[in-house]
Amino acid sequence: MKKTGLLPNLPRTFALNRWRQLQRVLVEMGHAGEARELGIIYEQQLRAIGHVGQPASGWPTWIAAIYSRIALGLHALYGLLSGYGYRPMLGGQFADGGYRFRPGPSK
Repeated sequence: MKKTGLLPNLPRTFALNRWRQLQRVLVEMGHAGEARELGIIYEQQLRAIGHVGQPASGWPTWIAAIYSRIALGLHALYGLLSGYGYRPMLGGQFADGGYRFRPGPSK
């Protein structure tokens, strides 16, 4: 699957179910890696259209603004560290200081 970034002109009410159905079909066809990539793009799309960090109705505006910013920040951090759960080992790369040279097997 080619990484092209966010989809252009995505309506705010895009069908969330179809993403999950496509993921399931990809896994059933043996394309688990592509299904994980689609899941990551799905999460990015949710944030792009404003479905992440929506405060409850009736909250004071200043609390809603703080809540939304914290939620968006945590969502972005979750994506960076673990690929939204689709790549849970991704965070381990940061825990040990990033990629390091590890010698290969001796001959």
